[in-house]
Order: sequence, then structure tokens, then C-alpha cells
Amino acid sequence: MTSEYQLRPEPNSVLATWDALRVRGQLDKILASHPFAQSKRYPALLRYIVEHTLRGQAHLLKERTIGVEVFGRPLHYETSEDPIVRVSAAEIRKRLAQYYQEPSHQGEPRIELRVGSYTPDFYFIEQVPVPDDSPEHGSAGSHVSDATPRPVPTSRGARSATIWILSAAAVLVVAAFVLAYLSRQDGKLRLVWRSVLESPSPIVISIIEQVPDRLQGTTNAGSESLTAHQHQDMVNSIHFSDVQALANIISFLENHHHLYRLQTAQATTYADLRQGPAILIGAYDNPWTMRAIQPLRYRFGRDDQHQLFWIEDQKNRQSKKWTVDLSRPYSTLNQDFAVVASFVDPETRQPLVVIAGIGENGTRAASEFLTGSENVRDVDYSLLPTKANFEIVVQTQVINGVSGPPQIVATETW
Repeated sequence: MTSEYQLRPEPNSVLATWDALRVRGQLDKILASHPFAQSKRYPALLRYIVEHTLRGQAHLLKERTIGVEVFGRPLHYETSEDPIVRVSAAEIRKRLAQYYQEPSHQGEPRIELRVGSYTPDFYFIEQVPVPDDSPEHGSAGSHVSDATPRPVPTSRGARSATIWILSAAAVLVVAAFVLAYLSRQDGKLRLVWRSVLESPSPIVISIIEQVPDRLQGTTNAGSESLTAHQHQDMVNSIHFSDVQALANIISFLENHHHLYRLQTAQATTYADLRQGPAILIGAYDNPWTMRAIQPLRYRFGRDDQHQLFWIEDQKNRQSKKWTVDLSRPYSTLNQDFAVVASFVDPETRQPLVVIAGIGENGTRAASEFLTGSENVRDVDYSLLPTKANFEIVVQTQVINGVSGPPQIVATETW
């Protein structure tokens, strides 16, 4: 038996963890190659759409939102007059084709972008057995009599069996380590969220900006969830970064089978916060966030005259190292900061989670921090079993309007 390769398409919405790692590794290799290494625009777009797809957020890959998030266009810019997203996507398709035309890349996992779509497809190469005596693999002009069987040495068969057994054992060992690692990371994530997840009451999600009236009080109780139309309504009425944060939170809660109730900060009342746990998204425009963190060590400060916004350390109030100058053009901002907190509010006596950035990239990074197992690994878990409350300041680097992985810069537990 010999082998030949065939493409195994993988539905991008159900990628296994191991395959997702392979896609990310392949993406890094592609972006370091000659067709992409000399550009900033195309790598930024390709990484953005691949990462969103791997995170299950392909429904957010719309032309306008990509233009805003990747290329720094205004929120309501005219896509018909500024086709930067379509042009860049077409160029990416061409450069991907150039990359895979190289013989050295033939056996690699494939990332493709279909015409008319901003959601990439992923393909993996797998071997399929092909009989040695098939016509495709016979030598030209050769002939083997049907009456003469081809001998197969016993030692070769034994060696092949041994190799197969060792390979299978290696796969099982790797799989066991991967599952143990993921279980441990998920356990850490549950530890961070335990005060909220342990409550039987629906979680109030309070978010800034105006949500259409028909979305007020939207809940997933009784197997209900946000429909595709409702998600689109949100995109049109809430800042895109807050939509991304909201999508991360809702996906996390539904994966953990917990009920929630979505409402605007304007519609949220003190009585709502007394009924059960709450998640507060956004900083300066969400009065409930500003009230909740006022007594905490890290809270938000501002200088409206100079358009300076910062996170203040109550133990070192002279320092303003976590400052963002919003008087500068958005495209020139290279970092953002956020507060991530989980604690029992002493007034309502209910668990609160705060996800709030100085700017839009900070809020998005904060939501990714709290919902991604790989992000919370740096938290000092030795403190959490006895100290259920924590407040963390995270930083994210911003390149071409796209936020990078969140990083912890300060922690307080009590």
C-alpha cells in the first residue's frame, strides 16, 4: 500500500482545539512568507478574519465592521465609496494562491477565502491508502503475472505493526496531555467566574448605548437566545467593540448553561442589581460601572479639557502610567487599558463582574481576558480560593486599530 493526499475540509464553526492550533501555526507561517511579509494591511485583515472565525464570531465579519475595526474607518462610512475591504480581500486571495503554488507548501494546511465571503475556510491534508497494484501506481511497461503473488517479508509486516502501535500510543499520550491541560484551564476559568456561575438567578448584563425596544429584557430562559436578526440590530445600535465584548460574554454563559437578561445601562435599576449577579460592560458611559468601582483600588479618571483618560491607583494617585490620550487620531493609538473585576457588591450583596476599558480596544480585550482560558492562566490562583474578590488591570497593544492579547499589569484581591 502507498499513500496519496487529499484535502479534508473542516467546518470553521466546529474546529477542534488541536486543529485550531494548527490553523494559527499555519497563519503565522503564511504571514511570514514573501507574499505577506512586506505588507501591513493584508496580514492585519487575514489575521483578523481567521481569529474571529476560530473564536466562533464569523457572524461579525461584515464589510463595514471590518472597515472600522481593521482599517480605522468611521463607524458609518460609505462602503460603496470606500471599497478598501473588498480590494484587500481580493488581494489576499491572490497572495494565498501565490503562497500555495510553491511546491514546498503543497502538504500544508490550507487557508482559503472564497469570493464574496469574508469568512475563511480551512482544509487539512490527510493520507489515504492506495493499493500499490492500482493502475495509477504501476510502472510504465511493467507486467506482473496474476498467478505469481508478490511476497511480503514477515519482518516488514512486524515492523509496520510496531510502528503503528507506537504511533497510536503517542497520539493517545498527546491527547491525554491536551485534555488534561484544557480541563485544568477550564477549571481556572470557572474559579474566576465562580461567584457568578454559582448563583441560580439569571445574570443581568448591563451594556451602554441604546438597544432597540424589542431587545429590552432579551433572555435565554426557556431555551430562548438572541436571533441572528437581533444580533444584527445590536451591531447597528451598539458600538462594535461592545458588541464583540457582549458576544464573548453571551457565548461563555451559554456554554456554561447559565441564564442571562440583557438590558441597557439606562434601563438597569438598583432593584435589578439586588435580584442577582450582574455583568457591567463599559466604563465612562455606564454609570453603574463607575459607581461599582468607586470604592475599589483601581478606578477611572479623566481630564475632559485635554481628552486624557486613565486608570488610577488609589495607593499611588500621582502615577498616571495607564493613560490614553483620546485627543490623538484613533489610528495612532498603540495601547489601551481596562479594568476586569469580580466581587460581591457591599451595597447589593450580589456578585458583580466589571468589564470596562478606557477605549474600545480595552473593553474588547477585557472580555477576551475573562472568557479565554489561555488568558487567565497568569492570575495568581493561590489567592482566589480564600479571596473571592479580585480587580485586575489589563493592557492591550493596538496595531492598525486591532487589539492584541490582554496582559495583566496589576492585581488586587480581597
